Amino acid sequence: MFIVFGAKSRISKARPVDILQSACPSCSGNLQLSNVNRWFTLYWIPIFPYSTLESIYHCRNCKSSYRTSIKSALIGSQMQKQQVQQDTRKMIALTLAACMTHMAKIDGQVDPSEEREIVKLANKFPQFKDEIYAVVHKVSEAQNTDAVYEMLRKARTILTAEGIMVVMAQIAKVLLADGRIDPKEEQLMKEYLLICGIPRNLYGDIINRVNSKKLQRQEIGEYAR
Repeated sequence: MFIVFGAKSRISKARPVDILQSACPSCSGNLQLSNVNRWFTLYWIPIFPYSTLESIYHCRNCKSSYRTSIKSALIGSQMQKQQVQQDTRKMIALTLAACMTHMAKIDGQVDPSEEREIVKLANKFPQFKDEIYAVVHKVSEAQNTDAVYEMLRKARTILTAEGIMVVMAQIAKVLLADGRIDPKEEQLMKEYLLICGIPRNLYGDIINRVNSKKLQRQEIGEYAR
């Protein structure tokens, strides 16, 4: 008889409760102080937590998460809070645009399905649409990709590891848009992970995360017919 055990990380509420109302830079939802705990798993079922990896501010609405240092920027005046939210939202949007464009062109050709994912991104952030398309054009024409990597490094100073994983899942939508994964695309995604200080072996977790959401949408669509 084989016993399958391992570990996985889960986000849970911290004590005492600390909630920043309507503070999420991504969706304006509430940010709650949370702990990223490491859990012992038995047959892939979480049994008990045995360590805390980090404390974060986590949005249950859009699943974004931020380093606790963001609190000092969000507890000022309403105007300061709105500016921080706007700047962070813009940083995420432009970083996604740069990485998604970079990913789309890495195999030598941009597929129409990949272009549609970039258009969806621009429509999601209408206030930054012109700047998003400017970044798309710049990355499309650039021979040097250092600027893309620098944007990722900057994002990592604000977002937690879990937050970066959410961003990577968005980028992976371009990777999976044409229904196949080119070896160059896979290698680039792993480079992104390393730049953000995340182990390359979590690449598979990101792909599974995106695929599970696709499957869930398909099932919902079938029930809706």
